[in-house]
Amino acid sequence: MAKRELRPIVVYDGTCHLCNGSLSFVIRHQRSPHTFYFVPFQSDDGQFICEHYSIAPDAMSTFLYIERGQLKTESSAWVRIMFQLSTWWRIVGQLVSLVPAPVRDFGYRLVGRHRYQWFGKSD
Repeated sequence: MAKRELRPIVVYDGTCHLCNGSLSFVIRHQRSPHTFYFVPFQSDDGQFICEHYSIAPDAMSTFLYIERGQLKTESSAWVRIMFQLSTWWRIVGQLVSLVPAPVRDFGYRLVGRHRYQWFGKSD
């Protein structure tokens, strides 16, 4: 348990095909194995985290990124995740971070709103 608490936590929608594909991408490109602790929103841990950070449990249209107790959501969560990946993706993350958060979040919300329709969902 202590080891897991030292790693950044990524909370995601476990039924979303896009989200699961994104996690596969992150796992393939992380700098070292077990960089992150992944938690589906639908799990007991996911529900606990939502309660702790006062996030509606049905707000699964965003990834949550938690590091040292600090919560990031939407595109800011993805930028933080990208900073933890291999060199090329860290550079991409730095470039993406130059775009103002409201602009990044607009695109993030657009995809989040349509992700089941565009990419599918498991039951």
